[in-house]
Amino acid sequence: MHTYSTTGRYSVSHSTEQGPRTIRQSTGIHDLHLYVVVAGSRPHRDHVDLRDYLRGNAADAKHYGDLKARLAPWLSVDRERSFEGKRQLIDELLERARLSKT
Repeated sequence: MHTYSTTGRYSVSHSTEQGPRTIRQSTGIHDLHLYVVVAGSRPHRDHVDLRDYLRGNAADAKHYGDLKARLAPWLSVDRERSFEGKRQLIDELLERARLSKT
């Protein structure tokens, strides 16, 4: 469950889980989205595992990049929809990443 609070020009999401915190700032020209995670937490491990796996697997990196490009128009309209559009592939890639580590 996420809740949001606004302080001045910043909007911060809070989660009841040890998930990422999102800090958003709108400058009027660009929106800034900063994700903060606890080192060693599941979101942190997911990020590092996916990053490392994609660095060593060009075909999967291209597939992921192509999907992100197709979903990019949703970023300015519905960021959650963009994320959910990647969720299944991210889950599959994380499974491959973790299997390749064993």
